[in-house]
Amino acid sequence: MLTTSIGMLNRLNLQKSPEAWESFVNLYGPLIHKWNIKAGVGSEDARDISQDVLLQVFKSLHTFERRTNGSFRSWLYRINFYKMMQFKSLRKKELDSRPGHHDLNKLTELVSNISWAEDYCLDVFNRALAVIESEIGHRDWQIFQKTFLNNHSAEEVASQLKCSKRVVYIVQCRVLGKLRDVVSKFIEDTN
Repeated sequence: MLTTSIGMLNRLNLQKSPEAWESFVNLYGPLIHKWNIKAGVGSEDARDISQDVLLQVFKSLHTFERRTNGSFRSWLYRINFYKMMQFKSLRKKELDSRPGHHDLNKLTELVSNISWAEDYCLDVFNRALAVIESEIGHRDWQIFQKTFLNNHSAEEVASQLKCSKRVVYIVQCRVLGKLRDVVSKFIEDTN
């Protein structure tokens, strides 16, 4: 399970490091926005709620105490859930008149069922894949995509791409190593 770096949280809380806040916003901002979209609000409203969440985290991070792995994301979830309910309550009449929006009870149920840890892991994984795809050659990406992401056999991929199984295994191993490095950079203390 991916955990939020204690070093990053310390830099956010104790040092109020602008670089740490930028890293935090880059890591969690898109994820919070996606959670809000998933909860049924429009993109602009999701952006506003996300900003409120990030501001609340900035103001109250000193109150957070890590108890277990995933406790930071749970804390973040509670802040986001509260801000979402606050938003929904303030704009209930306006939102309920728009087609496609949930009533307050449905929204509460939907937001409660979101798997925050899974979304976090998936978001980090997909962002890391995008970085890797932009950094490696087309053939190597095809090999990795076919073997690792699509579960094709090394023999099948070697035959399709007219290379040896050895090349397939080497590329897959190299790209997996790169994937570990990129994910680590997203979540670990880099300073």
